[in-house]
Amino acid sequence: MDMSHIPLFLDDDSKWQAVQSRDAAADGFFVYGVRTTKVFCRPTCKARLARRANVRFYASGDEAKENGFRACKRCKPEVLGLMPEEDAVQKIRAFVRHHQAASGRDQDMSELRMSLSQMAKKTGLSKWHFHRVFKKCVGVTPVEYLKMLRDNAAGLSPGAESEGSLSWTDQLDMVNFDIDFDFGFLNDPAALCAVPSADGSATATSQSDCSLFAFDDLLDWPESNANE
Repeated sequence: MDMSHIPLFLDDDSKWQAVQSRDAAADGFFVYGVRTTKVFCRPTCKARLARRANVRFYASGDEAKENGFRACKRCKPEVLGLMPEEDAVQKIRAFVRHHQAASGRDQDMSELRMSLSQMAKKTGLSKWHFHRVFKKCVGVTPVEYLKMLRDNAAGLSPGAESEGSLSWTDQLDMVNFDIDFDFGFLNDPAALCAVPSADGSATATSQSDCSLFAFDDLLDWPESNANE
């Protein structure tokens, strides 16, 4: 391995550059505190960038706390692992992957029901932020996605009218999102990585083979903007 290309962020200039670019490679190497707010963040935090003169760098969250800073509620630098929004992406894409696989197996989906508010709660985001994130990840809104699954299950072309009792999405309240969905499978890595076999059963794959999203996708998040 060529160690010369591994970023170590040994000086404040390199750390500040990482903060400016929200460099994911810097996450875990240091945190930074903002003097005016007394809040410390991950280098990848999506919060508005502070002035350089107000920024201080620390090797860990504990060191930042010792200097009077409190953890950012948005990026949660005191929590190991993914940022909250990144974790939400993982769960959203796991949900999509799961249902696409189930649809491909012609599985009876009459009991697979969901509500936008419950799905948002599971990801730790507000319902409206979740709605924007889902659309960013999947390309359509949750309701549009469910309608697509319904139409696909019925063998309809996009936009065609369906007739009769079609699938589990017929049970969805399009306005109030009042139907529940069981997210238990999201806590089961084997279920997340299950793929349909030739006989229609689910075959588990290793987690290393289960790619739910590209790493770069985690960095491309919509800003929390009421106008979006």
